[in-house]
Amino acid sequence: MYIHLFCECTHPAVQAERHALQSTLPALLERLTSLICKALRAQTTSADTYQRVSDLRDTLLVLAEAANWQSRDGKAIIYRFVTVVPFPAKIATALPALLPQLQMVHCLGQIFDSTVVQDRWLRPLANHWVKWATGQIHRFAHVRADALGAAHPPSAESAADGDAADVSDASQSLAGSTDGLSSDGSSDDDSSEQETESEPDSDSSDAD
Repeated sequence: MYIHLFCECTHPAVQAERHALQSTLPALLERLTSLICKALRAQTTSADTYQRVSDLRDTLLVLAEAANWQSRDGKAIIYRFVTVVPFPAKIATALPALLPQLQMVHCLGQIFDSTVVQDRWLRPLANHWVKWATGQIHRFAHVRADALGAAHPPSAESAADGDAADVSDASQSLAGSTDGLSSDGSSDDDSSEQETESEPDSDSSDAD
């Protein structure tokens, strides 16, 4: 579902939301990789590792600025960002024939592979990433719900059935509230008392 909604759905409203998401990706990549570099500095990572990550970051940001987010590379990045899934470089190198189509994935995977630090240094990165993904999921969920509602509005028959059910419920409620009352508004107990009081008169008439 994530792949379809965030990368493939052709509904105009979803497509518009997808374009809005794609426009945020270069800045997101810049921010996340900046936080990774900050974490590496805090962990006092070796100079070689830090320089390698810094170089990979520069390459990644250049690729992101010119990226086709509808490509295999772009869709893979979007899917993993929305689901908040870091990944290794080997997902791009496992099939060498596909490597030219997965340059951003390969570059970012190498950055993730080199980010070996204590969890506390990763907290700002995780917070920023999760906040972005949560916001995107909420926006797409609202757009999808609106699109489904427009495509399948409640039918007149369904609305009529609902009205009938309301009337039926109201009738049952009214019937329940008048239990024990006769048609003139008196209670069954009152009616029984009246019948009992009339019986002596009938006996007196027979005696005469």
